[in-house]
Amino acid sequence: AAIGVLIPVQIAVLGFGLNYALFNLGIVAAGLGNVLLTVGGDLSVQAPIDAGSGHLSALVTGQVTQGSGGNTAGDIFTTFSGTIEVQAGTSILMFEGNQTNGGTGNIRYQAGGTLTISRLATSGNVALKAGTSVVDNADAGAEDVSAAGLLIEAGTDIGSAANPVETTVITLTGSSAGSGGTFVVEADALIVDTLTVAVNRVLDTGVVSGTMTTQTQADVVAANNGPIVLDVGGSLTVNAGDGDDEGIRAIGNGHLRLDVTGFVSLQAGVRTDAGHISIVAVDDITQGGASNVKGDITSGTGTIDVESSAGKITMFNGNSAATSGANIRYLAVGAGGPFAPVQSGELSVGDISAGAGVVSLKATTITDSGTSDIDVTAAGLRIETTHASGGAGTGVLPLHTAVTTVSASTGTAGLFLSETTDLVVDTRCSSTILSEVP
Repeated sequence: AAIGVLIPVQIAVLGFGLNYALFNLGIVAAGLGNVLLTVGGDLSVQAPIDAGSGHLSALVTGQVTQGSGGNTAGDIFTTFSGTIEVQAGTSILMFEGNQTNGGTGNIRYQAGGTLTISRLATSGNVALKAGTSVVDNADAGAEDVSAAGLLIEAGTDIGSAANPVETTVITLTGSSAGSGGTFVVEADALIVDTLTVAVNRVLDTGVVSGTMTTQTQADVVAANNGPIVLDVGGSLTVNAGDGDDEGIRAIGNGHLRLDVTGFVSLQAGVRTDAGHISIVAVDDITQGGASNVKGDITSGTGTIDVESSAGKITMFNGNSAATSGANIRYLAVGAGGPFAPVQSGELSVGDISAGAGVVSLKATTITDSGTSDIDVTAAGLRIETTHASGGAGTGVLPLHTAVTTVSASTGTAGLFLSETTDLVVDTRCSSTILSEVP
């Protein structure tokens, strides 16, 4: 017979020793009733679980399944500020079309193995923790998480290149420990920062505990040579959430790609040990601020490619881009075509160091960020300004360099360099930048 539980009272407590399946009516708790499901096996949710405006805890030693291939009725939801906690000893599988909705309350899903998501929505925060991978169900392009903030922690990978995790969130923090890395597509603007997600644990008495289940995490970090790819449909701000001056970090030879429709504001460092870095934006790109020197881009033995296709690039004084001998390219195209102001695609240079590599700077005009510190250190320097009245440096504040070879092409504002040692003016320096991230 089908199993349905209707609880029109304030507190509902259900405990099951073996596998448990919900069909038809599911579970409904009216008003402020809390729901606790403790299952010493698997939990199959084939009908809605409605905790009303109370809190819900599902604590399962086996697998949690929401819906099936032909069933989209396995929803879990609360209203108002009720929190949702789903914890599985093995895996969690949300079949496509099934969802979890938390109203304004936080949602936390934790799986000992793989966590496969369909859709989670709340105006609060969402935490996803998996012993192995956090996987988007077979719905590439559909929104997976809608929330104020999203915290993801995976023992291996977060999404994939073929099927990333699609989000509509304000704040993101992610940690992946596998070589597959982190792939997230955000529909709007995004802030990388620290986030705390707390949910209420429902006790076997039906009330919530005085201590909330809390998870805190900062930055976006990929270990074990995993790549990080963030595709952002608005603007991207990177903050140092945990005070280590880094906001995005790939450990090992993992590549980094930030593909942004709006502006990019790096208020914390972006770093990989030996991978390549590509930061591509439509609008302005800013490293640091007038009183912030934390917006560094560091790639070790990998190349760095920073490009604004319709804006300018500003490296505030004290902020840097550095490699250990790999090439670096900065490109600011500007907006408005040949009749736009020369400043529309201006490149303001802070500290760019490529060691034995080549640095390429191309913009409508190129300026020093404001001090007599060395601006470019490299074996070769290629300079090109694209506006008719553009130039590189000024008579008052030239570009300060420590390079061996230079080639340059500028507009009517001319070229002003201050070189620390011997200099060779030669044919155009060539450089190769690896900008594709697998």
